[in-house]
Amino acid sequence: MKLVFYRIAFGMLLVLLDLHAPIDVLPDPLGYLLIFYELTTLRRKEVLFRWGCYAAGLLVVISAVTFFRPFYFKESVSGLLLDADPLLDHASGLLQLVLFYSLCLGTRELALLRGRSDLASSLRFRWRLYFGSTAAYLAAVPVARYVDIEPWIQLMTMCSIVAYFLIYLVMRRAGRELEHPFNPRS
Repeated sequence: MKLVFYRIAFGMLLVLLDLHAPIDVLPDPLGYLLIFYELTTLRRKEVLFRWGCYAAGLLVVISAVTFFRPFYFKESVSGLLLDADPLLDHASGLLQLVLFYSLCLGTRELALLRGRSDLASSLRFRWRLYFGSTAAYLAAVPVARYVDIEPWIQLMTMCSIVAYFLIYLVMRRAGRELEHPFNPRS
């Protein structure tokens, strides 16, 4: 189980890091595909991972569309493509909420089954931090077209990135701590 959580963490890192040369060196679809593949393994152990599997599959499609779009559509294309960006960004944000809900709470259930209450409480805290900052960001972005709330959006973006990184770290920790089966005698 250690490798499963390490691969999920690596997939999260691929999504988080954007290294652009002439093209994106670490494309998001690969990260989401890795997370999707590992969640198909975990969903046999905990039913909560099923929703994350669905969300990761949809995120593979959405991120592939946004990744390959510059190759097929030029800037001069009429407004149809540009109007789709906020919609895709919002859908992606909502699907990431579902994905991290599934990852954090599914892993939390596995931690509780193994007697790792400190890991379980850490997962719950990090999920709440990510949910609060991302939900506030998703609610503020449409309002930003009419009201000047740029500092609020920047703050929520930074909080979301910090929470994302904290979830990355707790996934690595889960890989270490949930590696061995629960032994009630120790």
